[in-house]
Amino acid sequence: MDNQNKDDDLKLLRELLGFEPLACARRTNGDLVYLNPAGQKFIVTPDELARLEQKAREILRRAQEKIAETTDRPRPESAESASSQKPRSHHKKAPG
Repeated sequence: MDNQNKDDDLKLLRELLGFEPLACARRTNGDLVYLNPAGQKFIVTPDELARLEQKAREILRRAQEKIAETTDRPRPESAESASSQKPRSHHKKAPG
């Protein structure tokens, strides 16, 4: 495996797993083998990698849609107009 492919695999693992693998290697059959920070060995097949990448793309797409929905909604009154209103107290006034 050349250095660029190994760097790409490390970057992919960091993104998918959320941590820095201790080591990784690509087998001739396409399996991606990595060690987690505790030193445990994991083997990810090309099919599993494709499913993980697809799932990550789906999560990203849904997050982007959710962001778009929240930015498209009308915003509550501005801070400026809210500050010009008299503040309300949750305390009851004493009679008299």
